Amino acid sequence: MARYVALLRAIAHVPMLPLRDSLAELGFTDVESHGMSGNLMFSVEAGSAGAFEKQIGKRLETEAIIRTASQLAKVVKANPFARRQGASLYFLARAPSAAKRREFQGLDFEAPAPVLSGKTVFIVHPSRLKGRKGPFDFEKFLGVPATARSAKIVERILEVMAEKPAPARKPVKKK
Repeated sequence: MARYVALLRAIAHVPMLPLRDSLAELGFTDVESHGMSGNLMFSVEAGSAGAFEKQIGKRLETEAIIRTASQLAKVVKANPFARRQGASLYFLARAPSAAKRREFQGLDFEAPAPVLSGKTVFIVHPSRLKGRKGPFDFEKFLGVPATARSAKIVERILEVMAEKPAPARKPVKKK
């Protein structure tokens, strides 16, 4: 049994009980939420993150970005801005194309410049291009669905997942 988090896009200040119930109806177990902004932790016997994203996204009618506890732990450990005021992360549904990554690296951001790593963008909010007043639209520029969370929230989600790890699998006896 594996433990996952579904990071829902465009969900803020809504009751989580109906969302937890929807995941349970889909067959996920140990469904929990953190906060009121679409952070749903769950366990499941088998399947792929991509299949879960489609299944949950269709049911809840919003983008669902799925990460395992170990993936989330790696992101937390890799965050170059972890202890800074305004540290946030954008979780991308998939890695941007090589062309978009190269184009992104050439952009002139105010300091500190965001860091794109695989399917995550690390930022200090607000992240702006030099000479611009508004925040940068990572999702639009990269052409990839994304959802943002503060670094503190991501760390707390990881703590919650660690408090209730997925049940250990029973060893299979060899004959």
